[in-house]
Amino acid sequence: MKPSRTPHIEIILPVANDVKNVLPLLNELDAITLKMREQATFSLLFIEDASHDGSRQLLRRLFKERTDARIIELVHPFGRDAAVTCGLEYFEGDAAMVMGNLKDSPAVIPEMFVAWQQGAKTVIAEAEKPEAKGMASRFLKKVTDTLHPLDLGIFCLLDRNVVLRLKRVRERSRNFRELVIFSSAEISRVKIDRPPVQRALKEKLRGLWALPSQFPAQRVSRFSIACSLVALTLGFVFLGVRIFANTETAPWTTVVTLTCFGFGLQLLCLGLLGGYIAHTLEEVKHRPLYLIDRIYSKKTQDKPAQQVA
Repeated sequence: MKPSRTPHIEIILPVANDVKNVLPLLNELDAITLKMREQATFSLLFIEDASHDGSRQLLRRLFKERTDARIIELVHPFGRDAAVTCGLEYFEGDAAMVMGNLKDSPAVIPEMFVAWQQGAKTVIAEAEKPEAKGMASRFLKKVTDTLHPLDLGIFCLLDRNVVLRLKRVRERSRNFRELVIFSSAEISRVKIDRPPVQRALKEKLRGLWALPSQFPAQRVSRFSIACSLVALTLGFVFLGVRIFANTETAPWTTVVTLTCFGFGLQLLCLGLLGGYIAHTLEEVKHRPLYLIDRIYSKKTQDKPAQQVA
């Protein structure tokens, strides 16, 4: 049962080279929160993920101009999931509104708030027109019930109790969407018009500080897949030449094809084992998920932060 006082919603906004998206999003958020001022109070918590496009300077300026904003600046670019985890660690309020993609429209916030008021502990924004990420994702979606929805982004409203459950999960190899499902007994959904997002290469490389030991295993796996594809291609080519061209192929072609294919399978197995070992190595190191450089808050004097998680 929700408290009788006016509930407070804190909006968690991880910022990673989003200098062009911050101000347009704030304009939309201000318009929505102004309409909802009698239903709830709102505040903003920015997690600045070591951007290099001027986002940090923009947020500092906004902090001086606004009374409802806090900023946590990270030392390195630890990635979006780590930034969201940091936001939940320092979250203050009755519910957390997580907007992992600053290009998502906040127009569904009133609908999400109503669902929360009606008793939903977890409310997620689901794409109106879901798009599978690829053949592998569509196949996994068909054969497993535990895979998170393909159209689920990092835009959700989480009750304080769900946030407390999420804070107990400490593994480093984390996917925030899967952790939300893991920590929620029931999930309410609202539809959102989410355009497909193409991540730039520099954004895909963010988070190298988080899991560096997994990259060799990933490269081995990709090389093994390439070897297997080359072997299959050669096999089909030799078979086509023999059938359609009615030409005898050299005896060594079969040996080369099978050897290359077997070599690819062996490398794939080694890559899978290496991936598990890399994950285990990262877990046993017990390094912090993120490191905080500074915290800007009107409640306390601004100073370099010593807190890590």
